[in-house]
Amino acid sequence: MNAQIASKGVFLLNGTVEQMDGKYLYLSYFSASEKIIMDSSLVTNGGFHFKGHISQPVLAFLSKRNAKRWNASDTNTTSFFIEPKLLTLRFTNNVFGLPDLTGSDTENEHKELKRLRGEAASLLAPLNRQYEELNYRYIVLSKLKDSSTLLDLIGDKMDSLKEQTAPLSQRLFTIDTIFFRNHPHSIVTAHELTYTMNRLSPALFYTFYEQLGAEVQNSRYGKNLQLKMNNWKSGAMYTIASDFEATNPVQKKIRLADYKGEYVLLIFWASWCKPCRKENPELDSLYQVLKRNKANIAFIAIADDADSQDRWKEAIKRDKVELWQHGLSDRYQNDIMVLYGVSILPTKILIDPKGMIIGRYENDNNRALINDISRIYDRSGNDSL
Repeated sequence: MNAQIASKGVFLLNGTVEQMDGKYLYLSYFSASEKIIMDSSLVTNGGFHFKGHISQPVLAFLSKRNAKRWNASDTNTTSFFIEPKLLTLRFTNNVFGLPDLTGSDTENEHKELKRLRGEAASLLAPLNRQYEELNYRYIVLSKLKDSSTLLDLIGDKMDSLKEQTAPLSQRLFTIDTIFFRNHPHSIVTAHELTYTMNRLSPALFYTFYEQLGAEVQNSRYGKNLQLKMNNWKSGAMYTIASDFEATNPVQKKIRLADYKGEYVLLIFWASWCKPCRKENPELDSLYQVLKRNKANIAFIAIADDADSQDRWKEAIKRDKVELWQHGLSDRYQNDIMVLYGVSILPTKILIDPKGMIIGRYENDNNRALINDISRIYDRSGNDSL
């Protein structure tokens, strides 16, 4: 029967759940035609049923609420990989967040990854929720005047949480890369690479991508990787930096091409980004040293603040970085972040006088950036930084 179902691209999902008779469950997934399907099933005598058309394994979300958006911390929603087969779903210890799906080989691999992540993931989850809550408060308060004291307090708490999450995140990253090596042709690997690619070196990422094989590369997750990879290449090391035009705080245009013949440090940031704001004084100290040594370098800060230009201008003044060049990235009209494959703030990109990208630095650890600039000016006969 499974062979007949698979040949028609149909999945049949039968499940059981306790204490939900007379209530609906909602299933969302991408169909064979790449449309988002939102289906519902009335729970009767502890059972529910879904049927749909898919051409490949896809991640599905099952929720107790009819919500358009899924939140990873929502205990009323769970996820699993479905395939065009006969599938059976139960819940371990009747916990909605612990789905036990049988009939899906892809979900079996997904279960293995979740088992490997186990303790580290369970320890990291509450810390991430705390960080998200604090970050939301930081963004809200950053819009208000005279909130610097509260912002500093929240920022300190965020820094403390970041120190606690760092080793756990590293453990999960190690677990994920081992999984990718052990499951090179897996849909799960393709799906998870989307979230891990920014922590991988380009060489290792391309190795994992090539090992996926044509079938997985042509899946919706493989195609998504290809799209992100194309954006990534546009800001990759040792490629020519794409020219752009941006509007500065006094409504004048700045163009990257105007700085040809100089070194340029592109700084991608935002007024609402706590790590960005924290590193601005350090970057400005670097800028001041370079200028005192008459270094031929321009700092161009591109902000993701098109919807909050007043806060952007205020942040420039508050962080005392008015001497840099500044411009906006507008995700609707002039998305410079996409042009350079930037998905993490802060990100810095170092460009040489010929327009080639010679350095890319993500997050707020600037030691590698400072070392690279020091080597450049040491070779040029300038004093070291």
